[in-house]
Parts: sequence; structure tokens; C-alpha cells
Amino acid sequence: MHRWEWTKNHLFSIGTVLLLGGAAGILIGFSAILFTNLPQVERLEHYKPAGATQLLDIHGKVIHEFFHERRHPIPLHLIPERTQKAFLAAEDWRFYEHFGLDIKGLFRAIVKNILSGRYAEGASTITQQLTKVLFLTPEKTLARKLKEAFLALQIERRYSKKEILSLYLNQIYFGAGAYGIEAAAQTYFGHGVQNLHPSEVALLAGLPKAPHRYSPFHFPERSLKRRNVILKAMYERRLISESEWRQAQGEPLPDPERQSRRAQSYFAAHVLKTLSEHFDEDMIYRGNLTVKTTLDLNLQKAAEKAVSLGLELYRKRHPKKSPDSLPQAALLAIDPVTGEIRAMVGGDSYAKTQYNRTTQALRQPGSAFKPILYAAAIERGYTQSTMLLDEKISFHNSQSGVWEPENYEDEYEGLIPMRRALEKSKNLASIRLLQDLGVSTLTQMASRLGIESPIAANLTSALGSSSIHMTELARAYATFAHGGIRPNLRSIRHVFSPNGNERWAPPIPSQLVVPPTVAFIMTDMLNGVVRFGTGQFAKNLSCEVAGKTGTTDEYIDAWFAGYSPKLVTVAWMGNDDRTSLGYAESGARAAGPIWKAFMEKACENRELEFPPPPPGIEWVNIDRTTGKLPGPFSLDIISQAYIKGSRPSEISEEKEFPVN
Repeated sequence: MHRWEWTKNHLFSIGTVLLLGGAAGILIGFSAILFTNLPQVERLEHYKPAGATQLLDIHGKVIHEFFHERRHPIPLHLIPERTQKAFLAAEDWRFYEHFGLDIKGLFRAIVKNILSGRYAEGASTITQQLTKVLFLTPEKTLARKLKEAFLALQIERRYSKKEILSLYLNQIYFGAGAYGIEAAAQTYFGHGVQNLHPSEVALLAGLPKAPHRYSPFHFPERSLKRRNVILKAMYERRLISESEWRQAQGEPLPDPERQSRRAQSYFAAHVLKTLSEHFDEDMIYRGNLTVKTTLDLNLQKAAEKAVSLGLELYRKRHPKKSPDSLPQAALLAIDPVTGEIRAMVGGDSYAKTQYNRTTQALRQPGSAFKPILYAAAIERGYTQSTMLLDEKISFHNSQSGVWEPENYEDEYEGLIPMRRALEKSKNLASIRLLQDLGVSTLTQMASRLGIESPIAANLTSALGSSSIHMTELARAYATFAHGGIRPNLRSIRHVFSPNGNERWAPPIPSQLVVPPTVAFIMTDMLNGVVRFGTGQFAKNLSCEVAGKTGTTDEYIDAWFAGYSPKLVTVAWMGNDDRTSLGYAESGARAAGPIWKAFMEKACENRELEFPPPPPGIEWVNIDRTTGKLPGPFSLDIISQAYIKGSRPSEISEEKEFPVN
């Protein structure tokens, strides 16, 4: 550069500084006129930021939030000092030295901008940035910058540096809907600010400058470069050691899938519906409530994987189907004692459809409804050894014509024990059982077990022809699992206000609706379905289970409903338009893999066996083939549960091969 050019540039810079000094003097003289309409900084003393309502799972993990602006204000002393200084290194290192305006930084920025011939560097302090966030618009005009400077001076006069920094860290926008450092830490990394690593601190410290431009979710290359610039600044300011600096540079950015996983879910929408019945919208979205839900996030993840697996297996069985023509699937898992929902998957993707098939869909349960019929029979004095006729039958009706129900695979065995009729899901035996009991006996039992949807007053009800909700079926099975006590389903344990006071907790009503002896025998029979019947796909799980398949006409609905000692789970697959899933897409084949995959995870570290029988139950060795006491030729003997005084008295004399 020629000497004259060097002299010209520096004279110009000096002149600019002098002009600014003169402008500052003029502003001081006319501030009363220019800034008469500015907001009063005293408002900060009563400032209360809007909060987000957090949903926590049973382990205290954040699973979702409701907010207009996602914020989780925390006091400054809970933010590690190194994290505080990282923001100073990124935005305003002289924060504790200046009075709201960094004159040295301002002059340095002016000179750099002049020499570069463009706007290359800003000079807003943290206090100025705070005034812009709280009081001003983001427009880039001289008037706004002057107001910003004036307000910054007023704030610095009235509040301490720590108060200003605390407000800044709790108010600044970090992108992805997160306002404040705690919300940002949760959004990007899934844990609080106190657990941030140096690389995570640096990424967050680099975001306020341009949250969208440096978003790790949208522009990972820019984000990585910006993060590493901040890491270098942290090292140069001795906030981290050289080894920490080098290690942090190699750490990955946050998982882009984290943002999609935090999106609304079927369970969150279900909780929102419940909250809306007790709180207004403003309280839900701005009240900073803490909602302790009943969800187990570990089980929820397992449920989502299980549903995905079931749909993938279906796709492989039907490779010619287009992605748009694939069926839906759903899973609901509840605690049978409390009725608390542990996992809820209402479809393959909430983003695609918000229709929750666990709570909204009315579908025919098919043979998964039969245990309700058999429970009614046990209560009426039938036993597992009561013989039922499994033969073809036809019904004639002047209005509907001829109804000729069939067994699955069109196989019939004649007289068989009631237990085997349920294990093998014999339609004809079940219809004859309903004939004997009467339809009203079935509908009354269904109502007691928590099924509120209307049940058709005809013999087709024995085969689960009436559409019900998945939640209703889950309650019925939960009643068997909990010894005859019917729970109410719930998704919320407690709701707390920001100060920790409980605002609302739902009641936990339960009612004994069937005798414990009846419930226990149903568990024994449904365990037989898994050991010897249509549910054998689930018999090798690590915990003891009981359950029943369900398949409707034309393979429209596929179900498996069952339970372990501590968890009731219902899985379903079907098409929303009620078209067929395809030939042989039964409950065991379509819904079974979903149920089993989930229960493999659910059975880990849980009780392995069902509890002992209640008073009034006795175990009796029985010939499975005949349902009678074992005789000299009995080859297949098992122990079955009976109400005392109802055990069979006949001894088996038949020479037969053991049944399957």
C-alpha cells in the first residue's frame, strides 16, 4: 500500500471516530426528546417469561413439551461458570468491564468495517442484545441501534452484571424453538445445562449470533465450523485445556433425528387432550407446568421398534405392495394394577396421520374377544373341563338368510374340553357356549370388564363381531391380570406448577368386577393358549405370559392381546379402509411379531411368573385330551386351575394320542 493510501485510510478512520464522538454528545443532549417513548427498564423487575409445559416419563426423562416459545428459565448459579464464560468468549468478553457499550470493541469494529469496505463485524454487547430481545424490533436501522444503546445504558445503571447475564442466558433464541440455554441444551442434546460437554457448550455459545444459519440440524458444516471457532476462543481464554480442546473438535454434532423425535406423538396428543379438560390453553402453553406422565420411555421406544418391525415383516411378505398401500399397526401397553399407560403407538407415523388407533379406532376384535365369553362361563359354573361341541352348525333368519360359521382352517373335533376350545380358538364351540349362556350374560360381562362400546345382541358376538376400542380390550385383559379388579386407564400421575405445588392429580379408581377365582382361571386358560394354542409364537419369552389371538373375517383385523405378571399389551394390524390384509394374515402372523418383539423387551428384569392363586383355587392334574382326571392310558397330563369343589370326578379311560 502506498504511503498516501495508508494515511488516507487512517485519517478517514480517525475522522469517523471523531464524528461518532460528536454524535454521542448530540444524543446525550437530545435524549429526552428522542427516547420519550422507550419502554421502561423497570419492567424487568416484574418480568416473568412464558414457560413450556414439560411431560416427564416415569423415570423423570423429558418426553415432550407444549409451548409457544420453549423456555426453561434457571438461576445463574445453576449454569456452570465455564459455560457462562464461553458465551462471553463468543459474544462479549469485556462484559464485566464495560458499562453496556463496549467503546473499544465499537471502535475496533468501525475500523475493521471501514478497512474491509463492508459490514464485517458488529459490536453489540450482551446488554445491547438483551435490550433488543426484550424491548425492540430486530430491524437494522440507525434509530433502533441508538435506542438499543440508550436502553443498554439504563439497564446497566439499574441492574448488576449477574442479573443481566442471567436474563440474557434465559432469553436469547437458540433456534429450533428453544429460548434460553436450558431449553437449548434439552433441544439439541437431550440433557440439562449442568451436564454439557465443552463441544456442546461451544455449539450453543455459537448459535445466538445466527440461530438458523448455524443450526446443526439444517447446516451442519457451518455449525461445525462455528463451534470449532468458539472452542478455539475457549482454549485461548483458558476455559478448557489443550487436550479438552483437541478432543472436543472431533466430537460429532447432535443427531438430526433428535428434532423429529421430539415432535408431537400419539401419547403426547393423548396427554394434551386430558390436560385440556382441566387447564386452559394459556396455562398449558405458557404456564411452565411439569406433568409427570405414566409413560416408560424405554418401553415406548421398544413399542415403536416393534410396530416398525411388524410392518417391515408384512412388507416382505407382500413385496408388490406400494408403500402407500401398506397397512397400519398399533400397540398399547398398560400396567394392570394402576391402569397407567406405559407405551402407546397409534400408527406407523404421527407425522403422517394423527389418527390414534389405540383410542379412536373402532375395530372388530375377533377371537381376542372370546376370553370375555369364557369368563362369563366360568362365573356361571363352567370349568376348564366342561365339554363343548365343535361341529358345524347353520342358522336361518328370514331377514339375513343363512349363516354358516366356520372354524379357522375348517377343522372340527367334536366334543372337546372348554380349555382346548379357547386354546385352539374354536368358533363353533364358542357359538354353542354363547347359546347356552345367553347373549345378555356376555354383554353384562363385557360391560363389567370396561367395554363401553355396544355389543350386538346376537350369536356373532361370540366371535368378536362388535367393534370396540383397543383401550377397552386392554382394560378387560387388565382385569384378568389384576385378579378381577378393573382399572381405569390414565396417562398422567401429577401436574405441578413452577413452584413445585401440585395442581392436579387424577383419581385412581378401581373396582372388583369379577371374582378373583374367575380371573385366575382365565389367566391359566390364556396361558394355555400360549403354551399349546394359537399363541405359541410367544411361549419362549423370558417371563410367563397369557394371551389370545384375534382374526376377523377376510383377514381385515389382526390382533394379539395378552399380558405378563406386570404388563398388559395389545397389538393390532389392519387397513384404515377396512380392506383385507391378505390371505392368512392372522392375528398370530400379523400382530403376533409386534407383540412378541415388544414383550421381549418388556420382560427384561421383571417378574417371571404369575402370582400364586387366590383362596378358593386348587391345582388339579388333568388329561389334556379328555379334560378328565388322568387314567392308566393318559399320556399328556398338565396341572389346571379349578374353583374348589368343581374339579372333574371322571377318570380318563380312553387310549388316544396326546393332542397338539
